[in-house]
Amino acid sequence: LLVSNSPQGHYDYPISHCDKSVLYWCLERRMVPSLAEIFYTPPGGSIGIHVDRVRGQDNPAKLNWAYGGAGSTMRWYSQTDNTEPKIMTTPIGTGYALFDRQSCTLVHETEIGQPTLVNAGIPHDVTNPDSHGRWCVSITLADLVTRSCISFEQAAQRFHDCMA
Repeated sequence: LLVSNSPQGHYDYPISHCDKSVLYWCLERRMVPSLAEIFYTPPGGSIGIHVDRVRGQDNPAKLNWAYGGAGSTMRWYSQTDNTEPKIMTTPIGTGYALFDRQSCTLVHETEIGQPTLVNAGIPHDVTNPDSHGRWCVSITLADLVTRSCISFEQAAQRFHDCMA
């Protein structure tokens, strides 16, 4: 998934290691983490345009915390043609669909460095222009009762009281 000469940077992160205040914060909003993972983007590196594939959810929500990589941005795209993305599997067994950059048009870009609610169901990538590596803890959110992954729209509703 990384586009650079650096080694793959995707790691499993036990939910039990997540900060307890984050877990309680999610519980207050009737959500639980269903998966936690860490991504590493090397200095000057980028992650290819992709969509996170989460079983049972076409538009998954994730909470991301980035460390390092000052000036890093996340960019979302629309697909400009019917080119099928490549269905891939990460080193920790999660799925993603990788898009050809030539078949995508930039829709939105924002600097990320603080806790961020991410729409992972739209083609997106991350760039790290910094001279230091960027680490990102990413938590997939699930409903407290059903344990099904929730959509970005559902997460945005549940976090409405703390979104700027």
